[in-house]
Amino acid sequence: IIPDMGFVWDSQVWLILIGHVASVWLAHAEALRCFNSRKQATLSQFPMLALMILFTGFGLWILAQP
Repeated sequence: IIPDMGFVWDSQVWLILIGHVASVWLAHAEALRCFNSRKQATLSQFPMLALMILFTGFGLWILAQP
């Protein structure tokens, strides 16, 4: 059984987006637990946020390739 390619592509896009957003959210929750202030926790997450944006863009770019 071959699934519809549109469904496969859409589900891969959503899984990438949901997975990356969830990982950023969980990392921030852990940072809030580890640091004394919200400001320190937020500032500590900027490098990881930039990396996850790059990973998301690269993953979506790979999916867009023929």
